[in-house]
Amino acid sequence: GRAEQYLYPFYRRDLAEGTLTKKRAQELIDTFLLRFSRYRAFASAEPSGYLAEALWGNTHHIDVGGYKPDGSDGTNDLSYMFVEGMMHSRMHEPNFGVLVHSKTPESFLIKAGQLVALGSGQPMFLNHDAIVTSMLSRGDLGGSPMTLELARTASAFGCNEPTVPGMDSGYAVCISAPAIQAFELTLRNGIRKKYNRQEGPATGDPRSFETFEQFRDAFTQQVAFIVEKTSIAQNIVEPLVAKYEPTVYQSALIDDCIEKGICREEGGARFNFGPFTSLIGSADIGDSLSAVKKLVYEDKTVSWDELMDAIDSNFEGHDDLRQKLLNVPKFGNDDDSADEQTAWVRHVYAQETIKHKNTRGGYRIPFEIPLAGYIAAGARVGALPSGRLAGEPLADSCGPTKGSDRNGPTSIIKSVGKVNNAELYGGQTLNLRLDPMIFQDQMGFKRMADFIRTFVDLKLHHAQINIVSSEILKAAQEDPKDYRDLVVRVAGYNAQFVELPGYVQDTVIARTEHSL
Repeated sequence: GRAEQYLYPFYRRDLAEGTLTKKRAQELIDTFLLRFSRYRAFASAEPSGYLAEALWGNTHHIDVGGYKPDGSDGTNDLSYMFVEGMMHSRMHEPNFGVLVHSKTPESFLIKAGQLVALGSGQPMFLNHDAIVTSMLSRGDLGGSPMTLELARTASAFGCNEPTVPGMDSGYAVCISAPAIQAFELTLRNGIRKKYNRQEGPATGDPRSFETFEQFRDAFTQQVAFIVEKTSIAQNIVEPLVAKYEPTVYQSALIDDCIEKGICREEGGARFNFGPFTSLIGSADIGDSLSAVKKLVYEDKTVSWDELMDAIDSNFEGHDDLRQKLLNVPKFGNDDDSADEQTAWVRHVYAQETIKHKNTRGGYRIPFEIPLAGYIAAGARVGALPSGRLAGEPLADSCGPTKGSDRNGPTSIIKSVGKVNNAELYGGQTLNLRLDPMIFQDQMGFKRMADFIRTFVDLKLHHAQINIVSSEILKAAQEDPKDYRDLVVRVAGYNAQFVELPGYVQDTVIARTEHSL
């Protein structure tokens, strides 16, 4: 939760009574922050490396900054001291967030930029304005009322999922509803090519679609089908968790569980949102829709037969067509035509997800935090009309696909800002990589602060930044023993770079290195 908010009254009291000095308080904060990295939680799958998620740590989450319940700025002395503590420790945990909003002091943004410049993948930036809007929007779904004062106390847990600490059931990630699979089913009238069987509804052969809207309507039907099946599966699991693995002690610390006499797994918590179901590869779908719209329906320079033949052959012998597809404007470059399609995909997914209730009286929550699942998901997806080859990783966040961002980081956040981010109630991850040379002088910190101000104004939910050059990352791959302390931001979590599987390392290196 927001540690500096609940500790601040004790800090002020102890200073006033003379039982604590600021220097001693900083030392206590530093040692406290070190404790989180005592634990590792990752899953080994085979001798070649971890599972695709490649988790490192338990994603203990602490946020600083943000609003007070009355709408005033909550930044205090401890906010700065926690940032300073992260600068001292430089560990991969806790998962540390800075809550920024329209009233955040410039000095605090500069301080956060100094932590960014160290290249440890810390902190993430969370837009508290967007979180408040999202929490209030959740309240419209039903259940206990979400007041404005409560919404302003919200922070994040896990990766960067918004919550009201001590009142939410804490159900986070369950499974992804694979919208990218829905897109593949749309291409083949509901047939899954890998198994040559009907897995989705028969929505029609695209070759028969006379308009682009017919194709999008078919995709919407496939998304609705997959989201529904995901919800059914999760509703089978939830009662089993409540029966066999109730968290009685933790439930006692969550408001209303004691009053109701039931644990959080049965619906005892004040708020019962979730589980969160993640969208993965929305930019890949959006870019594919852009290509279909432009080349098949607008320019009429590519037929469905040509496109499907090229996709089925993974573009072998179709290099010219693939170049046409790759040259269609892509999401992440502040191009309205491209951004419109990705924004639409996220809207469809969000609206279909919130139609479904869980077994605790709440509703499913859409979000876009793929962890490193974009790698595993991509491995199961064939070639796409965007020009992407079969098996390649999907977009690693709510940002653009690999290598398609050509107009700098401001264009990226402008594109993401065109999405109705508030309706992805569980938040989003935005990965960015910046050139370390940005911080060679003090103006670099000012530019970073201005960039974050723009991020807030555009109403994005989240941004996390790696400040490390490709040369350093490649050197670490070649000689790991000399880079044991190199920490990078993978997705919603940090990890020691040399401990990650090679295929995850490659995706971090593949992120475009921008300047400001």
